[in-house]
Amino acid sequence: MGIYGFFPAFFAVIAGGLGGKWSDVLNQRFGSIDIARKVPIAVGMTVGSLGLIDVALSHSPAMVIALLTLTAFSMRLAYGAIWSLPVDVSPGRAYTASISGLMNAAGNFGGGVIAPIVTGVLVAVTHSFVLPLVAASIVALLGMCYFLLLLGHMEPLWQQQ
Repeated sequence: MGIYGFFPAFFAVIAGGLGGKWSDVLNQRFGSIDIARKVPIAVGMTVGSLGLIDVALSHSPAMVIALLTLTAFSMRLAYGAIWSLPVDVSPGRAYTASISGLMNAAGNFGGGVIAPIVTGVLVAVTHSFVLPLVAASIVALLGMCYFLLLLGHMEPLWQQQ
């Protein structure tokens, strides 16, 4: 498993750099933080979430590894744009680290505290990981939809002052 488990992590590392570069290229090409952040997040989270549903429904170990690799790559592709958001929305340098800390704390609370509890309960009830994987995918898709549709136009706060 160590050899096969290497692939999702390896490709996620590559995607982290590519996603950040992609966001920068979009910003340079279109001159829009809105496009530069939303496009990589939308693509990465959508492909990753759909891949996670496929993982839940797959019965082939080779296909699961391939899909987990795709999922890890896609979701990590969004991280460059995601981690740029604190700088983009900060009203000044004095708040960027606080915003990053709050964002990280919220992510760790959801992914590190809530998700394992919900996963454990769902597996105990259903004796399967299908529902927890599908639920995780739906939560990621809903978060991405919220970000895209309800957030509105993004513009750095420091440019508004």
